[in-house]
Amino acid sequence: MVPHRAELVILAINRIERGVRGEKQLCVQGDLCDLKLSFANIRFIRGKKMSKLKNKVAIITGAASGIGRAAAQLFAQEGAAVVVADVQEKQGQQVVQDIQAAGGRALFVRTDVTIEADAENLIEKTLSAFAALDIAYNNAGYEHVEDAHTLAAEHWQRQIEINLTGTFYVCKHALQHFLKVGRGVILNTASISGFLPSPKRPAYNAAKGGVIMLTRNIAYEYGSKGVRANVICPGITLTGMTEGTVTSDEVLAQASRCAVLNRIAQPLEIARPALFLVSDDASFVTGTSLFVDGGMSLGGFRSG
Repeated sequence: MVPHRAELVILAINRIERGVRGEKQLCVQGDLCDLKLSFANIRFIRGKKMSKLKNKVAIITGAASGIGRAAAQLFAQEGAAVVVADVQEKQGQQVVQDIQAAGGRALFVRTDVTIEADAENLIEKTLSAFAALDIAYNNAGYEHVEDAHTLAAEHWQRQIEINLTGTFYVCKHALQHFLKVGRGVILNTASISGFLPSPKRPAYNAAKGGVIMLTRNIAYEYGSKGVRANVICPGITLTGMTEGTVTSDEVLAQASRCAVLNRIAQPLEIARPALFLVSDDASFVTGTSLFVDGGMSLGGFRSG
């Protein structure tokens, strides 16, 4: 019986994994084919991860924890040099060390996104270290839960500054570089709260709604100049920020019921769609708001 070509591939893989060595290439001959496989190809066949971001440089704000940390590690695994931007220096440096220990490239830049000079410095440090910038992922966020009729002005302002103004500052200075090189990708984190009203979150919802429209505006204005811009809208995700608002098992269970999948997301479940949006797999995607919410937006913030 003549071996099928696929069977010959499997035979070659198995022989290599058992330690067959010698030539850089292993030849497997059959009556109908003469198959020559390089060791590199064998490793690829065995499931070596695609390098979706090979030779790319990505900035991620809010990357010291939660979704940002998961995205930083995932982007690095996919070949990107990652700039971890955050105000949490110790945690941010740890993310960098973890990436480097796994063989990736990373840099920490302390960044308060509410300060425009910090956003400008972030871009400059990135270009100085890696001589390139391809992706700006604005993920820094802050939420304060309180009714509108009692919300202090400073709590309103703080949420607008971090969630919306900070996103604008990084976009502004990233765009200046993208326009020089004729290409670039922006991904901004909003929330389903930017579309759906929810109790006790007037400033957060307003800020995230602003992020959505800011992103659409950038996509509209700069698409012809080689810039893509999209927004990712997570549902409730188990991060340090939500742990401060989802404070009991009962509330956590209710939050889980708000999603038709009956659970809340893990950070990596947001980072993976983010990877798609910043990669060339999404080369014809711009101005889009991607809901990653377990179906929460289908029914809103229901209870019971």
